[in-house]
Amino acid sequence: MLNSSELSERELEILRLVASGASNKEIAQDLCISLNTVKVHLRNIFDKTGVSSRTEAALYAMRMGWVAAPGEAGLSANAPAAEAPPSSIIIEPPAEPPAVRAEENLPSLNGSLPSTAKRGSPWLWALAAAGLLLVLLNILPGWLPPAITPTPAASSTAKPAGLSGQATPTPIVRWSKRAEVPESCAPMAGTAYAGNLYVFCEASSAAWRYQPEDDVWQALASAPVKLAGASAALAGEKIYLPGGENDGQGLQTLYIYNPRHNAWTQGKSLPQPVSGYALASFEGRLYLFGGSVNGKISDQVLVYDPAADTWQTRAPLARPLLHARAASLNGQMILIGGEDASGPVKSCQVYLPAREDSGETAWQPCADLPQPRSIFGLTTLADALYLISPGETLLALQYLPQYDSWRGIPYPTQPGAGSPLLLAEGDFIHFFSTQKDASHQVYQAIFRVDMPIIR
Repeated sequence: MLNSSELSERELEILRLVASGASNKEIAQDLCISLNTVKVHLRNIFDKTGVSSRTEAALYAMRMGWVAAPGEAGLSANAPAAEAPPSSIIIEPPAEPPAVRAEENLPSLNGSLPSTAKRGSPWLWALAAAGLLLVLLNILPGWLPPAITPTPAASSTAKPAGLSGQATPTPIVRWSKRAEVPESCAPMAGTAYAGNLYVFCEASSAAWRYQPEDDVWQALASAPVKLAGASAALAGEKIYLPGGENDGQGLQTLYIYNPRHNAWTQGKSLPQPVSGYALASFEGRLYLFGGSVNGKISDQVLVYDPAADTWQTRAPLARPLLHARAASLNGQMILIGGEDASGPVKSCQVYLPAREDSGETAWQPCADLPQPRSIFGLTTLADALYLISPGETLLALQYLPQYDSWRGIPYPTQPGAGSPLLLAEGDFIHFFSTQKDASHQVYQAIFRVDMPIIR
């Protein structure tokens, strides 16, 4: 059993804030640290406690007595029973997929609670109300059958099976529009930092910051050159954009943007020009996979160490890949899709660099995409991957690593156009595209419900 002394003071401090319902952004603001630092601490907490989500970590801390359960702090043994302040409940994917049987999972809206619940304590009423709320909200997109047959978002308003002739709950609206991307910008790359989104424009030197709280865009210092075919990743408190193209010419440069000072610098150049690669930030380093090198699809894997300002070549991919996407999730990297010499692929691979360092195989398979894809946006939020591909054959998916499966989620209201950019901030997934009047849409992936704790 883990002892609290095995967690650092900072980790315990963050764990207490997690248990109070604070978001990563709120924790970063309270402790005056970066959002990335919060995520690193959370990953360490998960590793030490053996849990895989914020909810499990909070429950573990309460069970171990490291933090008080909501509503218990400050109550003496002689204090009268009272209603405690509301507790913020964060709705996340369930511990295991529920059975898809409407007659078992959907309540009868004109029925009544069992008599045992009527005679029970207020806790039973609170639990019953919470359970009913979760069912009626239908907020978990992972609750779909394994066979994916994506349907338009409008179909989510249909009556659930078994409720014919009865009142249907108002459907949750997950997709909405936000302030359009500035007209001069075709979103190419971006990342989240300190509660804001940073977007860099295709075939342009323009850079913009989007502030979700105010729903406004702000122009930033321009990049040193016009960039195309590049990706961006955050490491520490800086944003890195390696390679890409300038007016059709491949670049070896590594441009670094400092959001705190709104200034650009340059790092160690790449071994050779590359564009159309996959990029992920992992444990303070940048990992670059594949791409186009001198007009040919590459199988290279490169690692950049910001502290040493050096590039290192790792063992190559099993096959050359172009326009794949990569992301860090739960202490590992996942490389998805892209295209090889024969066209788009649907592969999913997990990359564990520490295994390569010890002489083991660093790659292992994960569940393939339901369809081959080379043009799509990818991001992570709440221990899940989100993938959206625009155009006539839409694809909107969520990947849950604990089940190694892809599940359909509602499509954006507008399908978008061009190569999309997907960024996560707070409880939302931001979907950027080049489609006029639909260049910026958001998907609410997490809902928070304030519920009173009844004693």
